[in-house]
Amino acid sequence: MFDDINIKEAQAEFFQKNDIIEFPCFCIARQGGRTALEILSRALILEGKYTYLGANLTGLRSMGTNSFVIRFGDTPEIPPGFSINNPKGILVMHDAMLSAKKGRESFMSTMSPHDAMNQLKTGIIMVSTSKAPEELDYLYDFEGTVATVDAEAIFSEHIGIQPAPSGITTLGLFAAATGDLVSLDALKEATLAHERLKTKIREANVLCLEDAYKQAKIVHDIKFEAPEQDSESEHIRKMDRKSIST
Repeated sequence: MFDDINIKEAQAEFFQKNDIIEFPCFCIARQGGRTALEILSRALILEGKYTYLGANLTGLRSMGTNSFVIRFGDTPEIPPGFSINNPKGILVMHDAMLSAKKGRESFMSTMSPHDAMNQLKTGIIMVSTSKAPEELDYLYDFEGTVATVDAEAIFSEHIGIQPAPSGITTLGLFAAATGDLVSLDALKEATLAHERLKTKIREANVLCLEDAYKQAKIVHDIKFEAPEQDSESEHIRKMDRKSIST
C-alpha cells in the first residue's frame, strides 16, 4: 500500500530519471501571466522540448491570484495534472505574493504561492520586484539561487499601460536566472508570433524581455530561514496595519 511519502519519492524519481523540469508560477490577475506562460511554452517547443502547461485562472478580478505549473523535457511522457511534484524553482510575478497572509488565497486556488514556497527547499526563486535578491521578505527555509528584476518598471517605461501587464517582461528574468533552459532568442520569436497581441505590442514586449534579461539581479547560495511563528504573525499584523493606514 502506497503512502504519501512513497508517492512523492516515486514522483521525484520519475522526474529525475526523465530529466523533467517543473516550475510553479504565480501572478496577480491582469498581469499577463497566462500569455507569458503560453509564450514560454511555445519557446520551449521551438527549442525541441515537450511541454505541459496547467493553469488555474481563479483570479477573475484584479488582485486575485492566478496559478500555473509548467513542465518540460526531452521526453513526451510529461505528466499532466495541476499540482507541485518536483519543482526546480518558482516564478512569482509580483512580490506582494511573497508576504500575503497564508491561507488567504486557499479558498480559490488548489495550488497557492505558499504551497510552492513551502515545498521548495532549494533551487531557483525568481521574483518581479524592485528589491535586490537579498532584500526579499521570504517566509520559508530555502537555500539556492535568488533572482529579481523590476518587470513593472521596465514594462511601464516601454509601454505605459497601468496596471502594468508585465508577465512577458518577467520571462526575461526567467531566461537569465535559469541559464540554458530556454534561450532569449526563442522567447523573442514566440512573443513576435503570438496571435492575441498587436504587432506593436509584440515588438515592445520584446524590448521589455531584453531589458529584463540584462537588468536581472542574480545571487547564488542565498539562505533564507523561516521566521518563528510569533515573529511571523507580528510581521503579518504589521503588514495588515500598514495596508489599512495607506
